[in-house]
Amino acid sequence: MASFSLIVMASYPTTSITQVHNSAAGMVSICFMLYMICHTWISSLLSDSPTIPKLRLFIIISSSIALIMIAAFGLMGSFHWKDNKYVGSKEPEDKGFAFYVVSASAEWIFVLLILLFFITFINEFKKSTFHFYLEIPSKSLTRVPRITITSA
Repeated sequence: MASFSLIVMASYPTTSITQVHNSAAGMVSICFMLYMICHTWISSLLSDSPTIPKLRLFIIISSSIALIMIAAFGLMGSFHWKDNKYVGSKEPEDKGFAFYVVSASAEWIFVLLILLFFITFINEFKKSTFHFYLEIPSKSLTRVPRITITSA
């Protein structure tokens, strides 16, 4: 669902159809939040040390605050900004410009928190290995190569 919403969000930039772009962005944000909540809950049950789940919980709370700020200040900016210019040409002297700046800043904070959430996986992935063996027969080209995937 998040991937489809990202495609829709990229296909309809803010300057073309704002409602479609914002709906897809909201869907992406909700999907990421649900993923982070589910993974934090699972890792809190399975983790040996409570440090990483607590860090992930802090990231979720911070992301929730950023998401609320995105929605609130974006809506306030759209209510105050009454101009005939298209959406992409806001200037500092326009009404509602400051609200849009706060909303855009909260969007960047939200994205950085998502990246920080994925960085917390590093210690978990250090313990896993992946081996990939590809065997290509050299005598006969009519045979299909055999691919063997093993996990250690």
